[in-house]
Amino acid sequence: NQPFVIDFKNMDPAGVSHDVDIRQTDGTTVVVDQQTTDGGQESQYQYQGLPAGTYTFICSIHPSIMHGTLTVK
Repeated sequence: NQPFVIDFKNMDPAGVSHDVDIRQTDGTTVVVDQQTTDGGQESQYQYQGLPAGTYTFICSIHPSIMHGTLTVK
């Protein structure tokens, strides 16, 4: 339940956007929806504290190839 920040740097060229959204493990229920960051730009994605558990994080633009698991203890 502690707030956290992801310092995100999109190293793709301009015009290729990404984001870091957090979803429940079902992959469809959105917990936090972030704005996209254009290629060559940086963002600080701020998140409120999350209850302990396992979540999925994705790039909502490229979810089939850019995803992972976030474990909150």
